[in-house]
Amino acid sequence: MKKKVLQVIGVLTIGGAETVAMNLFRYIDKDKFEFHYIVFGDKIGSCEGEMINIGAKIIHVNRPWPNYFIFCRQLDQIIKENGPYDIVHSHTLFNSGFVMKIAAKNGVRCRVSHSHSTQNKVNGSFILKIYEKVMRYLIIKYSTHYAACGAAAGNYLFGEKLFGGEGIIIKNGIDAEKYKFNYNIRRIIRKDLNISDCFVIGYVGHLAAVKNLDFLIDVFKQIYMLNPSAVLLLVGDGDEKIKLENKIKEFGLEENVIMTGNVSNVNEMLSAMDVFVFPSLFEGLGMALIEAQANGLPCIVSDAVPEDAFITDLIKTISLNSTIKLWSDTIINAKRNNSSVYCERVIKEGYDVSLIGRNIEAIYENKNL
Repeated sequence: MKKKVLQVIGVLTIGGAETVAMNLFRYIDKDKFEFHYIVFGDKIGSCEGEMINIGAKIIHVNRPWPNYFIFCRQLDQIIKENGPYDIVHSHTLFNSGFVMKIAAKNGVRCRVSHSHSTQNKVNGSFILKIYEKVMRYLIIKYSTHYAACGAAAGNYLFGEKLFGGEGIIIKNGIDAEKYKFNYNIRRIIRKDLNISDCFVIGYVGHLAAVKNLDFLIDVFKQIYMLNPSAVLLLVGDGDEKIKLENKIKEFGLEENVIMTGNVSNVNEMLSAMDVFVFPSLFEGLGMALIEAQANGLPCIVSDAVPEDAFITDLIKTISLNSTIKLWSDTIINAKRNNSSVYCERVIKEGYDVSLIGRNIEAIYENKNL
């Protein structure tokens, strides 16, 4: 009989935590496990169709904020009606406190809290800090497993002492061979986007405030003034989309900034780029950064990105306090490396997705990794 797993994730679309949550089902033994996903809100995520096609069940609920009471009541009802569940695995940072408590109340034996970030909000209010303290208490009390994409993310959510002793690092695996640089694909994508002769600066991920894309557009404006053939390629979608579009129009950069939205061919988009920029205010790991390194892209990243993601010599770190000029000069001088050695390095460092299925099965079956 299959073990039934409930994954709690905000949305099923392009993104680090979201991709991990989906990869758990993509690469696990489906003869052993049945997956259900709880997602927040009514919006259909770009990857929901794929997950349904491979056998997952998607359940939409109200967003936790602002009414946590309704969210908890819905979650309790879902576990009762769709269970019994053998495993509940939550990827929603501090909201996992509610999830773990309700899972324990309903007798779920394996309860996994999974941290994908090193920070919650840029400027936390007093109320937020109280909320985090209460949620951390619930997470520690009711979780049976403490998982994270890296040490920094684990220490942030669970505390350094607990995670150092009991934590489990589940690396954000990718299909490394898929992300290897491909010249023919590069030529096709650049032709389709009408950027064949351009210097292409790329970003992949959520269009969210924590990704600091407002600053990236400031940097790109400086680059454009030096090199009018430069193009900024933003791959992904999110809450900041309209704000960013307005800023692009304000700067008169509509012809030189391409916003693709969510796409299914991120690997191909990476091959079309010349340099990858990741100016995040904070990150859990930065899965897109792993993908970019596998592709051989020089990666210009902020000093807020955890060093867990620095697995090749392609990384160049710049302080968030540095000038726009330093950022723009560093990006302009970056040189692409198309060698397959970087894909091989990613695999050697344990970031190939083939490992994720085996690792998560070991946790779900309470075996040692």
